[in-house]
Amino acid sequence: MTTFKKQSETSPICRCRVLYLGSAVPHLTKNGLQGIQDPLRELYPEHGALGVKGIDSWLSVWSNGLLLENIDENHKAVTRFFPVDTLHYCAAIRYVLVPEVDQASSLTQSRFLPLDSPFARNPNSVHPPLFAAILRRTTGIKVLECHAFICKREMAANALVRCCFQAYADSAQAKHMESSNTSNVYATIRKYRPLLTSGTASVKSSKSMSNIFKMSEDWQQRMLVSK
Repeated sequence: MTTFKKQSETSPICRCRVLYLGSAVPHLTKNGLQGIQDPLRELYPEHGALGVKGIDSWLSVWSNGLLLENIDENHKAVTRFFPVDTLHYCAAIRYVLVPEVDQASSLTQSRFLPLDSPFARNPNSVHPPLFAAILRRTTGIKVLECHAFICKREMAANALVRCCFQAYADSAQAKHMESSNTSNVYATIRKYRPLLTSGTASVKSSKSMSNIFKMSEDWQQRMLVSK
């Protein structure tokens, strides 16, 4: 696991008490809300959170990634850090039973839906709010894994999603600025070819900014399902 390094900031963007349920690899699809369905069915019990086994932890979002902290059975601090650029998708959801499309049928289907979904707004539900994040491994076989966390309140689950978006956007902007600075220095050194190097730097900057806008738009779409 990548080592966590504190930056100049003295506190994370947000920090929440969670029950960590573990992780599972998505197989059918790895994208969007559909990508977390099967992994969450493996990790979250359909009878609800009562008696569920998990690790009492703190999950915090920093500008460069997510930090998971807990105390093991030997009373030693354990930390896991997930760089922000390994984050593929995240959502604030709840386990619900959705009626089949056929109105004549009394069957229901289990789903994990956004907290603002009509089916997930039941205040008396035995199912707590969840935060789920699909992250890519940084060691070994670098597959995508879905990590699941039980939150005490909807506000916490939603805050984790918003903070992840902020960290992702800040990271993309920082990379763009770093790339622009590198291009400017290169253009200054290669003064004997100003037109060619300047034009190349401009094109690269344009592409980088386009990528940032695209990533931001992608995350805004993801945020729509987990406001």
